[in-house]
Amino acid sequence: MKTKITAMLIMAWERRPPLLEALESCGIDVLLVCNCNEGRRMLEIQPQVQVVLTDAALPDGAWREVLQIVAQAGVNIEVVVCSRLGDHKLWIDVLEHGAYDVLVEAYECEEVRRIVEAAADKSYRRSLPLAQAISYKPKTARDAGAEPSSRACEGRIRWPIPHRAGKNAVSGRSLTTYCLRSHT
Repeated sequence: MKTKITAMLIMAWERRPPLLEALESCGIDVLLVCNCNEGRRMLEIQPQVQVVLTDAALPDGAWREVLQIVAQAGVNIEVVVCSRLGDHKLWIDVLEHGAYDVLVEAYECEEVRRIVEAAADKSYRRSLPLAQAISYKPKTARDAGAEPSSRACEGRIRWPIPHRAGKNAVSGRSLTTYCLRSHT
């Protein structure tokens, strides 16, 4: 059975309904706060949060301050930045500063679910001791009886190699995704 994901949404009241609706329809528990200060206080009393979703601009700061708050809290929580516009410069800046990803309006339930579940999974793996994290296999793969590509190379060095090419939905530029292959 999959564990329930708890996410913190840091966003002004007037901007949250579309994303809140998508999160709730995905079965994700949501803690609502309006600004960085409330987010800091909430992290102190609610340490079971796996993912923080934050608006790019907040009344008392921005997504960079949220990253600092999460880092200062000393918890393994991934941050996803939400934006009205699909700006590739923002996306690059967000990733370079250590946030997990960017969600762009209009929020589609399946895209929200995919990003939040992947971020929560990464938060969970980061909280494991190194030996467990290396051999970690998501529960959904175990339940389905699937053999993930990482199992064959458990304990060996894994190198990223090109997996498939496509176009970035935001910028329209070509991109290549990578998967891990073992090196013996």
